[in-house]
Amino acid sequence: MDSHLAEGDTQKSNENELEKYLALCQETNVRDPPLWWKTHCKDFPILAWLSRKWLSAVSTSVSSERLFSRTGATVTARRARLNDDHVQMLTYIHDNMNLSKQF
Repeated sequence: MDSHLAEGDTQKSNENELEKYLALCQETNVRDPPLWWKTHCKDFPILAWLSRKWLSAVSTSVSSERLFSRTGATVTARRARLNDDHVQMLTYIHDNMNLSKQF
């Protein structure tokens, strides 16, 4: 039962972080997003982590090569009838399935 309470508290905390961020964004005109996140990373730790993950530029082709390889493993002879949307969804799920475990 305690684990359910902890999950509920974590979800409420995450929602509060998002609400605080959205309220602040309505008041602020951000000209330099990386600098803004560096300044506010302690106020919004989860969103700051997500911003580093999704807003940073990748300087190598490793991630694109990994994606190509993963997609090739998904679309096999037995799965040749998967449409583009399904392949994209399966790849997205695979890439993000551990995301919830990090928080």
